[in-house]
Amino acid sequence: NILEKFYEEDPNACADKVKRDQMCKELEIDYHRLKVWFQNRRRKDKVRSQEESTTIPSGLDFFGSPVSSSGKLEPN
Repeated sequence: NILEKFYEEDPNACADKVKRDQMCKELEIDYHRLKVWFQNRRRKDKVRSQEESTTIPSGLDFFGSPVSSSGKLEPN
């Protein structure tokens, strides 16, 4: 995907007028569509990074208590 390529090179490429004009011309889309795509893509990255930071480690329940492979709480 061409937009993904531009995004990987510079997540804020849409803010640069020269890059923005180049992308709009190359993709034959207007600025508004380009702007919305970049906003959505940055939001997707943000949500993904938040999910990774809140992932519960394997073997622990939500509260950090050890859980056996059967799913039952193990005694402390």
